[in-house]
Amino acid sequence: MPDGSANGSHERHNELSAWLLRTGWARLEADGRERVVHPGQWLICSGKKIRQELSHDVSLLSVRIRHNWPEGTPLFSGGPLCLFDAGGYPELESIAMEMVRDVGTVNWGSLDRNYAFLWENRISYRAYMRQQAHLHLWLCDLAEVLVREGWMLEIPAGVDARLAQALFVIDRQDIDGPCPVREMEAASGLTIKKLNRICEGSCGMTLHAYWEKRRIARARQALEQGGLNVKEIASGLGFSQLSHFSAWFKRHTGLAPRAYRSDFVKKNPS
Repeated sequence: MPDGSANGSHERHNELSAWLLRTGWARLEADGRERVVHPGQWLICSGKKIRQELSHDVSLLSVRIRHNWPEGTPLFSGGPLCLFDAGGYPELESIAMEMVRDVGTVNWGSLDRNYAFLWENRISYRAYMRQQAHLHLWLCDLAEVLVREGWMLEIPAGVDARLAQALFVIDRQDIDGPCPVREMEAASGLTIKKLNRICEGSCGMTLHAYWEKRRIARARQALEQGGLNVKEIASGLGFSQLSHFSAWFKRHTGLAPRAYRSDFVKKNPS
């Protein structure tokens, strides 16, 4: 990144990133805390408001994932930053390099660059499962490391089995239609009113709010990745009118879709 294009500020939502520095140095500020990373060190970040600065000769291995349980609880707490020597945890680098090799087996040149990291690419089943297997192994090791370093692996409080059935319906449902109320009632054996009462007690929100949270996350992702125009994103989320999508998105995020995309691009120059 000699031109400094990766420097600057941005915001993340339910994401965790891990850097292993090879050469140079990197400075990362997250939610008011700051760390400087040197070669041979891992930096784990789970912050929301991020500011980064990289030296002109920086070289690093980077892993970035979304990290939360279905009802919204982050996988780990104790951040936003954790810095430690890579030498004490060689397995993290070893498995991360397997993931790099997995990515290298995919012929990205044959895929639409606008969807480079989406399942719509229909990469081979074998390649996808290898990536998933190595990612799961890496997360298992990362969890152990973070616990040793003072973080906590957050396990959601016990969820009512009937609510779990309703949440499962939402998580497997296409989001281009209305909230699947009848399907949730059929799966759980409860009325939506009773389900909402349980959901508010367990998750602090109604099932409709949980549904909307999932749709907003998908809208944010589509706007950040580019490739689709705002009208196409609106249609993919089930909105027949662009104005309705814009009003809905602004109500949840405080920004209109185009303004959100513009702001994201400004803070994350390619």
